[in-house]
Amino acid sequence: MVCGQGLPTLPVVIERSDFLKLGHHAPLRLTPRECSLPAPWVLLREQPNGLPPTDAELTRSLYGRMVKPRRRDLLVALAVAVAQLVGSFGAASNEPAARSIDLLGVLLLLAGPLALLVRRDRPELPLFVSLVALVSYLSLDYATGPIFLSFGIAVVDGVLRRRRLAVAVAVGSWEASVLIAAAVGEIGWGEVTGATAWTLAVVAVSEVVRVRRQGAEQERARVEQERLRVAGQERLMIARELHDVLAHSISVISVQSGVALHLLDERPEGVPEQVRAALAAIRQASGDGLRDLQRTLDVLREQPTRTPTPGLSELGRLLDGARASGLEVTCTVDGVASDLTVPVGLAAYRVVQESLTNVSRHAGTPRARVRVTYADRSLEVRIDDDGPARQAGNGGGRGLLGMRERVAALGGTLETGARPDGGFSVHARLPA
Repeated sequence: MVCGQGLPTLPVVIERSDFLKLGHHAPLRLTPRECSLPAPWVLLREQPNGLPPTDAELTRSLYGRMVKPRRRDLLVALAVAVAQLVGSFGAASNEPAARSIDLLGVLLLLAGPLALLVRRDRPELPLFVSLVALVSYLSLDYATGPIFLSFGIAVVDGVLRRRRLAVAVAVGSWEASVLIAAAVGEIGWGEVTGATAWTLAVVAVSEVVRVRRQGAEQERARVEQERLRVAGQERLMIARELHDVLAHSISVISVQSGVALHLLDERPEGVPEQVRAALAAIRQASGDGLRDLQRTLDVLREQPTRTPTPGLSELGRLLDGARASGLEVTCTVDGVASDLTVPVGLAAYRVVQESLTNVSRHAGTPRARVRVTYADRSLEVRIDDDGPARQAGNGGGRGLLGMRERVAALGGTLETGARPDGGFSVHARLPA
């Protein structure tokens, strides 16, 4: 995903309908205005299976990226606030000589935990707010309690988020304030040693955690890269097998049907016209199959598709091929044809193609009716035949299963079954 200016952007959330308009393999480019929007705004990436995310997946991903981290931040801030308040009031009860905790003391105890709420957006802010609150609280002679807790968490968070300069300035300022307090006699040098040791321990532990976390991230990236490499090799192997097995066989069919047509043209006497029509249909079907196979091979090899993806704009060619094979097909189009996304147009085309193939193979009648209905936000495709009633079961054959999966991947529905008056019906609804 890149901005209109060519710069990478933060992840953003787009509507699922907008995602479908991009097509399966279309690159996503954001406008300059979209690039200026704060995160998290846009994109959920295409799923590993190559299908667009469902509404439930969009919701889960958005919840995981926005709601859960904010909820954890709130719980951490609440726990730190309770710990600092309870611990400091407990310490005050054991130090009668210390200044009693008043409203100002409570505000200083709450300042650090409240600043932790914005640590994901502004990691530097909790560092300096908790530092100022800590130094102010101690300089006002309040009882020494766990006021250090929010500053320690802010230091750990700053180290983990690689805000080294901000951490160095905050820690340096803290050490300088401790040394100044010792120089004017407010605290002893033993307390200076303890405060310094505590600070160094917090920074050292944070750095160790950061290094281990970075190593784990690098290992995950390496594993993912290896998975993608193996998947790429598997795609290339499948592409080679498809090319070696199917492309050769279909090419032979196309060549031989062309030779047969040529011989019929040279000796037309006594040859039924149905033979010529059948050979012409075989040649056209094999040519279409070769183009579809080449398009599939391009996708598997992750290369630019050299042949256009079929859609409803090529429905006439598909119906002509079915008629040439002996099938009587009528087609009705309702509504005003609209521009469809590539996946939706392809799915509708494949539903009609597979349904007409099933009519030719199983219906026992050479008649079929195709109805295409364009609505405001949907596209409906219905194919009926007049053959004897038959049941497809829940799943049907591989063709029906493939149609069902293709339609469901786009958020549509597919209904198949025998009609009460005989014949079989396929009805697909797709989002447009």
